[in-house]
Amino acid sequence: MRILVIAFILSINLGFSQRLMNRKTNLIITSGVSKQRMDYFWNFGAKTRVNYFEIGAEVGLGIERTFFQQTYSPHIELLTFYNFIQQEVNRKQGIVFGPGIILSGTTYKTTTTFNYGDILLAYQFCVGQKWKFFHHGGYGIMFESFQSNKGKIVSKGYNYCFKIGISYALHI
Repeated sequence: MRILVIAFILSINLGFSQRLMNRKTNLIITSGVSKQRMDYFWNFGAKTRVNYFEIGAEVGLGIERTFFQQTYSPHIELLTFYNFIQQEVNRKQGIVFGPGIILSGTTYKTTTTFNYGDILLAYQFCVGQKWKFFHHGGYGIMFESFQSNKGKIVSKGYNYCFKIGISYALHI
């Protein structure tokens, strides 16, 4: 009986994997500007699309802190979206919409090094075919940590993200 259950699970898994391999996968290059509670960020990244899912990573810099306050403020984001609406309006334009999760981290150093981490529930809206205009929005929890005279201090609060940008899809 155990052997039959294991064989059944493996056959379902292999069939699912084969269907995913037969689907077209995209590599998408992105660039955008985002506004969060602490700063504006310019990001550059890549993501991949398999069926309805998008998974990606972006790196960037804090605009206000890096360029105007002259402190280095790197930013990294990991994001995933489930695009339950993928509609082709005509041959030149398509619409994509879906919920997702954005994990981001920022660091900047003055006399003290501050580290920020975010977990945001988000959504994505895209318009276009190969070149897409996109918008992400999200709200969630922010963690801040820094070293003080009393030791490491960690606090949490709330943060938001509003991002606009363009992307280009390379078909693989």
